[in-house]
Amino acid sequence: MRKTSVLILELECGEVVIITSMATTKDTHIVTIDAITGSLHYKGRQGLEVFESEDKALEFITVTSKAMVKNTIHGKAILGYANLGSMGLLLIATKLHVSIPKLPCGDCVNTVVETKWVKIPLQNHEFQAKSEERNAMDLMEIAIDGMHYFCETRDITRPFPSAIVMENPDQEFVWNEWLSSPFKAIGLQNHCVVLLQGFAESKTFLDANGKKVMVALTTRRSRLHPGTHSLACGLNHSYSTGNEVECEQLVWPYTMPLGRPLPFSVYLWRRGTIPIWCEADIKGTLVETNIHVHETNPYVGSDIYFRRLINRYYPNANDKNNKLCIVCINLLKTSIGEPELQLSQHFQEAINYIKSNNEVPNANLCLMNYDWDANTRVIGVPNTVHGLWQLLKDPTIGVGFGMGEYHDLNIGKQRDIKKPDIPNKGLIGGGGGFRMVCKQEGVLRFNCGNSLNRTNVASFLGIVQVLIEQCLRLGLPLDSPKYVPPLSQEGSPIEPPKEAFGPLPPGWEERNDFVTGQVFYVDHNLRTTTWCHPCPDKPWRRFDMTIDEFRGCSMQAPITELEDLFLKATDVHAMLYTSSKATHSDIIQIFGEQLNIESKSISTNRLDDQHGCASVLLDSTRQKQQEMFLGLRYHQHFPSIPSQPLQVLTSGPFASLLKCVPNMFPSLCSQNALVGSKHKETIWVCPCSGKVEVACVLAEAGHVCEVILSIAHGLDDMTYPVSFDLHIGRNMDELHLALEGIKIPRCPSGTQLQYQVPRAINLDGMLLTKGMSKEKAWNFLYDFEEHDMEIDFLTRVVVFTFHPSNTSLPMTLGKLEVLGISLPWQRLCKEFDISIDTTTSKLNNSSQRIDGVTHTIVPPTSNSTHEVNIDIDQCNIVLASKSLGNWKPFVASNFEKCQNASFVTNGAIATYIQLVTTFCNNGHGKPLTYQEAMELEIMRLRLGLSIAQRNSSLISKAQDPASLNPNQLIHLGYAIQVQNVTQHLTTIAQTKAEDKKLAIIGLQPEDAANIEVLDEQCHQIECTHLNCNLWLLHQTVNKVVGNEPRPLGCIPPHMKCVECKQFVPCSRCLSSYNNTHGLPSACTCLNFGPPLKEENNNMVLSCKHCVQGPDHLVKDAMLLVSIHMQISMRHRMHIMAAATKALKELVSLGLGAQRESPCGEDTLPWLHSGEISVAEYPNATFVTSVPTANESAPLQSLLTPWNMGSHESYWHAPVGVHSVEFCIALAMPAFVSGVVFIIDTCGHTNLDIPIVDIWCGNMMGEKEQNYVGCWDIPNIVETGIAQHIYGPPKLGEVPPHHVRFQFPTTTCCRMVRLKLMLPFPRLQGKSFPLPTTMVGMPSIHLKKIIIVGKQHFVDDMLMPSFLHSEKSALRTFLETPPHLNCSEVQVEMETALEGGRIVEQLVAMSHMTNVAGFWLNSPGLCRLQSKQILLSTCHSWKRLDVALSSCLDESFITPASLYIRVISLQEIKKPQCLGDYIIPITKAGTPLYFDFQEPVLARRFVFKLLGNISAFAHQANDDVQQEVLGKDLSLLPRSLSLVDKVHMYHYVP
Repeated sequence: MRKTSVLILELECGEVVIITSMATTKDTHIVTIDAITGSLHYKGRQGLEVFESEDKALEFITVTSKAMVKNTIHGKAILGYANLGSMGLLLIATKLHVSIPKLPCGDCVNTVVETKWVKIPLQNHEFQAKSEERNAMDLMEIAIDGMHYFCETRDITRPFPSAIVMENPDQEFVWNEWLSSPFKAIGLQNHCVVLLQGFAESKTFLDANGKKVMVALTTRRSRLHPGTHSLACGLNHSYSTGNEVECEQLVWPYTMPLGRPLPFSVYLWRRGTIPIWCEADIKGTLVETNIHVHETNPYVGSDIYFRRLINRYYPNANDKNNKLCIVCINLLKTSIGEPELQLSQHFQEAINYIKSNNEVPNANLCLMNYDWDANTRVIGVPNTVHGLWQLLKDPTIGVGFGMGEYHDLNIGKQRDIKKPDIPNKGLIGGGGGFRMVCKQEGVLRFNCGNSLNRTNVASFLGIVQVLIEQCLRLGLPLDSPKYVPPLSQEGSPIEPPKEAFGPLPPGWEERNDFVTGQVFYVDHNLRTTTWCHPCPDKPWRRFDMTIDEFRGCSMQAPITELEDLFLKATDVHAMLYTSSKATHSDIIQIFGEQLNIESKSISTNRLDDQHGCASVLLDSTRQKQQEMFLGLRYHQHFPSIPSQPLQVLTSGPFASLLKCVPNMFPSLCSQNALVGSKHKETIWVCPCSGKVEVACVLAEAGHVCEVILSIAHGLDDMTYPVSFDLHIGRNMDELHLALEGIKIPRCPSGTQLQYQVPRAINLDGMLLTKGMSKEKAWNFLYDFEEHDMEIDFLTRVVVFTFHPSNTSLPMTLGKLEVLGISLPWQRLCKEFDISIDTTTSKLNNSSQRIDGVTHTIVPPTSNSTHEVNIDIDQCNIVLASKSLGNWKPFVASNFEKCQNASFVTNGAIATYIQLVTTFCNNGHGKPLTYQEAMELEIMRLRLGLSIAQRNSSLISKAQDPASLNPNQLIHLGYAIQVQNVTQHLTTIAQTKAEDKKLAIIGLQPEDAANIEVLDEQCHQIECTHLNCNLWLLHQTVNKVVGNEPRPLGCIPPHMKCVECKQFVPCSRCLSSYNNTHGLPSACTCLNFGPPLKEENNNMVLSCKHCVQGPDHLVKDAMLLVSIHMQISMRHRMHIMAAATKALKELVSLGLGAQRESPCGEDTLPWLHSGEISVAEYPNATFVTSVPTANESAPLQSLLTPWNMGSHESYWHAPVGVHSVEFCIALAMPAFVSGVVFIIDTCGHTNLDIPIVDIWCGNMMGEKEQNYVGCWDIPNIVETGIAQHIYGPPKLGEVPPHHVRFQFPTTTCCRMVRLKLMLPFPRLQGKSFPLPTTMVGMPSIHLKKIIIVGKQHFVDDMLMPSFLHSEKSALRTFLETPPHLNCSEVQVEMETALEGGRIVEQLVAMSHMTNVAGFWLNSPGLCRLQSKQILLSTCHSWKRLDVALSSCLDESFITPASLYIRVISLQEIKKPQCLGDYIIPITKAGTPLYFDFQEPVLARRFVFKLLGNISAFAHQANDDVQQEVLGKDLSLLPRSLSLVDKVHMYHYVP
């Protein structure tokens, strides 16, 4: 078997190519990292991404594609990939160590010795905070080498031998789960290894008989509670303990007995901190570390921790009489006065509570205390070791260890050998399987305060006893040759009684002599017999020995090898937990030569504390590194980076132009240089004309999210396009307007302008909001006017329309790129059964809604009094009942108003209108408050009304929708505070959802359904004292401990009310949840802004660690959180509906599963040597619509693979249509050699045999296509050549009837156009019945269209070097274009309004001139990617909607843009709006010059920042700016303010 090889190529075009050759496969794969978005590209196409060898793949890149390689990096394995916005980080292993060369089944385990982070700069101009860049650098510095391992061929995340395939590892121990997700998304899961953290190594030694023995020690560190010594102690919100490690000792003979199975023995134990809520307190560098137990409910989740152990070691624990034994060996100091005494007592109380309440019914929990420190001081180390052995004897014997055999394929045929019961799921080993003779009946768990030194020593002393017994059971005794067994008085060895003998080793059998009846033993391994028992010693007899006796009777070499393994393992785990090696591992060498261990036994406590003190200074950084490596707290470490990157839908050579774009220098660039080229310096000069249309077909179907325009003109060049429109659709006849009249600023050549593309515009909804309000677009809190627009994941055609600034001058264009989201339909269809009839019912949970108070997805209930039926396809929402009992607004007075009102309505719109009337009438004509407007919006969203429905209903009642806009009803300074609190609460919700996702790992579904995290169902409560202003989030109580409420999670920090002295959680310390245990020694709360002024009658309360805000601030923020939740739910419903619709269309075409056929691809008669189908849907598509009958199969079914879809279905045109044209865009550039028609089951008759005309070319225009020929099929049939197409084929006939049209010469093209015409009636010869669907009149019908040829990937951008004349002409044109001479307009005064959102500039009287436009530098705006996490009560791991949400980023599908509205004010004339100018995303600081439609002569100009500002975050130093400005909360953050940023200019002749 070959070794795995990873080759990374950095290309000159900016792309990075990964060439992987796996040891477990025979082929080589190419994965491309896009230079713009950093997404991974791989479709599994033979000859493009899949090759026979690494040399073939390298040849394709360097020779066939003619790519220039800039750098080459060699690796041994891929460990993961992270896309971090401005850079991509690829982690590879460059050096490996084979730590376990051969497991009993032949697999090997590799330890990562050396790694490398390959940093890939991306051309992504999304602004990122400096903190995100620092976090990316910190991630690259995480310690990996020597502390992680993997196996390429077997699942080693579970105890050996695992019965699960390696594609489904145990998530608890996979440390690169997040880093490997990009490779899973493209279908290359095994190409990124499963990385475990811990230690794995094997040793060999000889037994007493000279046989070679292998022992392997493997430790797996859990990722459910990652962290360092001072931060990961006890339980966390995932209900796992800090420094939790599973250890495994595997022993087997080095050589397999001839013709016999290979025996092995495996033993498991655990180690970790105490499974209760506690935290470490390190007061100084020379002071001891104390561990404090939480005062409130410290045992919450302890039962869940033990249930996870049961599910791992005893997954089918249904037998109440046969329970798993879990023995906890507690090594804490229990002497009076010791700080750990309280911790030990709490541990005992936790075990007692779990047992008394029967919370873990399938386990026998046992706690054994052994104060290692006190015993070593009183009785010394030797006696302490002997005492520990006496303690461990009974539980170790009771638990036992596993014994098994590995069978290869040939051994199972022997009669005397039982068949294996566990199949071999590894990728090597020749099949076979495992048979477990006996299983381990429980697990021992060791712990001390930090699970370090005392745990290391105690677990080693226990495991050394197990090693001796394992070897004895395997027939590999480790008795020392110097050992003299006990003698009788006569001097002969004392023979133990028969019942004291140990079990027979594997391959041995006990028999009786037929003559004497005496027992003898058969060794099938060596084919020998003996009268002596192979294991004459008493089992586990060394537990009763002293250290000296143990040392004297045991071989030194095996113990020494085990010591070496433990020393290395303890150093690894000490480094991971404390950043320093273990300091008390010398006692592990107690079985070696006589050591002066008495003097070394006193410093256990001091050495343990030195671990914590040495690491406390680095704990925060290391904690953050581990979180980022695991993908945890991603929304905190990288708030502006989306979880899933966009894909470049115009990646060449698969995207191509559909129409010819005129070019003054056509010989210098290819026809597709505008869209499908990898060359960034594309300059396309269009001759003098009007608008220029660029139509292209995308490389793959997807939803268009963004477009990037590369500027090819200079800053002062007059040849620039002034604006553009964008249309998108499935083909050229079904285009929809997406962007209209977008002004393109003048900027330096080479600048890339990135524009957000909204969903297809609904013109009817847009018309309802035009002209209704003056300031309808100011959305600081949320987008009040976001329209429901169409989403189509099968978009394939994009058309740009550029408008020139001067029709008498040429127009220069740069490269155009389209970014979007492509559905991973192949993976989804493989993992989920997407049925056309049942998909809707699975995803269309008609009564599923979001609870407005708890912000959770509420499933349908029979007792619900208010249900909303949602049709996911039509998005029509109908109120099922008239009661509004489930709606609970936050303000009690308004709730009472609505309760007293009588709502008798016929639908959701009438309900909303009556609700608005009730609010307004009770106000006696006063405008609504912010709280009332927010409540109306919450109700509107819960009723399911769209923006258009809301506006139309309000207009019908003469109500201006702008009067209900909460963004307009709140002061800017207060809005900033509310937005900050809301963002913080959203972060908490994300953290809780993340913890819940981790908490259910390793649990059964029924246990996971009961998992709740803190504040998942939260509501606001107030202190009972009238003068108390403390508001908080409170966990709904659903369990009781005694008489005290028991929330399911950690309680936040508490403080007392200043009036009633009642303990309540501080609402400003909620950020403590982001820490490990919720009780930090120092609070790092979010900055909520300076305190409000005293005249607000809400004085600010202070606690030790934070500033407590007024009650209404938290209430208003909760209202906004509820709005965000409802909007997010609505977005996801639209996204899921669109994605489901697209998947259903693909499934209806038969793309979900390939129909079995006895005819293979290599034997298809229509494919000649080396030919493939180059036009298969969805990679190929129709670029124009074709008339299709209503009862026909979809048009796209013609291009699906020949053996997909229903056997009886076929496409046909409407009756009466005698001619159709198919314009097909191929899946790739190809040399086309022919076209094949698959005949449907109806067959043909004389009346419907078509005449076929074929054209080929690179574009769809007739002038750009070459006529190939005409095939008169009726004449061919009359000659007898194609008589088989007459009539229906025989049942089950393979291959199907077909006709091939062979081209005279092979043609290189991207488009094929077919024209089919019905012939004149011919009633000659035989007559066959017409198809039942066409009785009376013929119609055109087909089963499949197959275009055959060979793929062609030569980059046609490389032009001949002899075209010096055109190169010189282009250079001259670029250097001497008509220039614009700009001069800045003198401004006399600038006035800032609304905190800098609006600026008014007054032109100096002495410099009055025609203002041509304005310019500003591109602002540095971070788009917030934090999402409203919907904590579903449906705990399903494999649901289609969950899978879709993981690959579809809501922020891209619902984009947010900012724009500037310019208004000129004149004394006589009315204010004139000069236009709205969208601010494109580009590199921060890039000058952007926007021209007005025509120069304006005015003195006053107003610039207003509009758009969804709530989607953007301000820079970290904005708070510093506010502090410098005197804590003026009325100012916008600096990155959003227009003050001193907008400049006007005029043109100078």
